[in-house]
Amino acid sequence: MRDVLAEMWFSSCVTLLADPLIDYLRQLEAQGQTHVNVDDDARLLLREFYKRALGSTSSPRPAIVAAPAQPTQASQPKASSEAQAPVEPASVGLVISGATEEEKLAGLKQQASNWAPAKALGGLRETMVFSAGNPRADVMLVGEAPGFDEERLLEPFSGKAGQKLDAILRAMGTSRKDVYISNIVKFRPQMPNQTTSNRKLTRKEINVWLPFIQAEVNI
Repeated sequence: MRDVLAEMWFSSCVTLLADPLIDYLRQLEAQGQTHVNVDDDARLLLREFYKRALGSTSSPRPAIVAAPAQPTQASQPKASSEAQAPVEPASVGLVISGATEEEKLAGLKQQASNWAPAKALGGLRETMVFSAGNPRADVMLVGEAPGFDEERLLEPFSGKAGQKLDAILRAMGTSRKDVYISNIVKFRPQMPNQTTSNRKLTRKEINVWLPFIQAEVNI
C-alpha cells in the first residue's frame, strides 16, 4: 500500500507541479537568486520533468485523478499472506453518518479514537492525529502515519515534511487550508525507547486502518 500511495503522490506531483515550478523558479531568478538547493526527492521530480520534456520512449503515465469506489473483479489484487484486498467500511463496523462532510468526518474521528482492531495490535501510541484542512477540497493528500512532529502538533505533515509540503502548495498557487490532509494510520507507531524516532508501518497496521482512509476518500 505504501508503494501504491507513493506512486500516486509522485505521479500527481509530476503532472500538477511542472508549470508552477517553472513559474516559481522564474520568480526567484527575477529576484536575483542564481542557485537553489535541491535534495534527493526534488532531483527525482526534476529528472522526471526532464525525461518527459525529451519525450521518453515509454508512454507517459496518466495522472491518477480518482479511484473507483468498487474495483472490478479483474482489477482486484489477489489475496496473499503479504497483502489483502481493501475491505469496504461497512464490512468492518464503521458507521458513516451526518448531513455534511464535517459531520461525517467528525463521526469517523470519534470511531478512530477507540478503534478496537487497532488497539488489539498493541503497536501504536495513544495520541491521535486524524486529519486537517478543507473537507470539501478538490485535492486530498495522504501520508503513512503521524511522526514525532505530527504527534506533538496534532496535525498531519508537520515539521520539516510540513515545510516542504507548504512550499509545494505555494508553488501550486494554493495553501494547506485549501486541501484535505490525512494519514492511513491515525496514531504514531510505537517502538522501544522512543524519542523523536519513527518506524515504518506494519502490513497489519495498514490493513486495520484502510477502511478509515477509504471512507475519507468517499466523503
